[in-house]
Amino acid sequence: KPEGIDTGFAERLLEKEKTGSIVQFERYGFCRIDDKNSIITLYFTHE
Repeated sequence: KPEGIDTGFAERLLEKEKTGSIVQFERYGFCRIDDKNSIITLYFTHE
């Protein structure tokens, strides 16, 4: 959703993905990993 923020939980395997990787969330869509600190930040994408 444009200009919206969602929060949620993911499997721990997400921590092993590199910044810039595109991952798929079931029933949500594809997201790009933007930042990996204590909280992982992702952006919704169309790929």
